[in-house]
Amino acid sequence: MKIAIATALYPPDATPVARYVKECASRLSETHETTVVLYGYLPEHVPNVRPVSVDKRAMLPVRVWRFFFTLLRETRQHEVLIIENGPSVELPALLVLLLTHTPAILIISDSVGIERTKKNIFYDYIHAFLKKRVGSIISDLPNDRPEILPFFPIEKEKLDAYQRSWEKHLTLLDTALTPYAGK
Repeated sequence: MKIAIATALYPPDATPVARYVKECASRLSETHETTVVLYGYLPEHVPNVRPVSVDKRAMLPVRVWRFFFTLLRETRQHEVLIIENGPSVELPALLVLLLTHTPAILIISDSVGIERTKKNIFYDYIHAFLKKRVGSIISDLPNDRPEILPFFPIEKEKLDAYQRSWEKHLTLLDTALTPYAGK
């Protein structure tokens, strides 16, 4: 299956959302053709993941407009769109969904973005409308990766719990993707 992921945060950004998107794209790329449409400059290379970057150094209206057109072009070449929450992604994604009718999944991973959305009536309206347009909403996220420090033993139990949490999360994603397989 060809999957496009729309996100505002991706490495080299060091936020938890950026780390999540990188790991998710990497794991999805093991069984799917995966493209990440992102705001960024010089995105980190991840094997088998194709990054498509919109320079985030442009002014906000220009940046969102460019993101919309880039996402529209990429979505037309993919079977499913996975959308990371956040106002700068949700507006372009909503417009793309209205134009293409592409199946979509919304991942609620950015708690800061959700709080910002709740405080702005325009963002809140976009978020509510987008939630009605997507086929699935996933907010159950995997655990954070345990920190591995030099000269300290690796905590195998924490690493195993991290891996199990990703297996559970990928099962949720696969369940959400299944109706769109082969379309």
